Parts: sequence; C-alpha cells; structure tokens
Amino acid sequence: GQLGCDLVALDYPSPLREGRALVSATLSRRLNKNLRASLRYGYYTYADDSAGGQRDYDAHVVYTSLQYRF
Repeated sequence: GQLGCDLVALDYPSPLREGRALVSATLSRRLNKNLRASLRYGYYTYADDSAGGQRDYDAHVVYTSLQYRF
C-alpha cells in the first residue's frame, strides 16, 4: 500500500488571546483499493495572561480513523 505522512504547524497569535498554538501530525496508509487508515496527533496550548493563568491549558489529542470507499 501507499504510505503518506503530513506534518502541519500553525500559530495563531491574537491581541485578545496571546499564547495560542497548535501542532499536529497525520500518518495515513492505504490498506487496499477501498480502505484507508490514519493516525493523528495534535498538541494544543493556550495561555491567557488576563486570567492570571486560570484558563491556561496544554492538551494532547490522539485519534484514528478508518475510511471505506464503495
């Protein structure tokens, strides 16, 4: 099968919401003519100085998908 990998890095600075960032990576593989599987990882972070750090967070997200085409 074919193996594909995609890496995307984005930063969203804003005067109202400083410190927001996202990094994600996707690995996908075609298993056969009709079936594709993928694995995705994302890291999200947010820091809000106006709230004294009470709304700050770091998040790790992992998910998979399986796609079947008729």
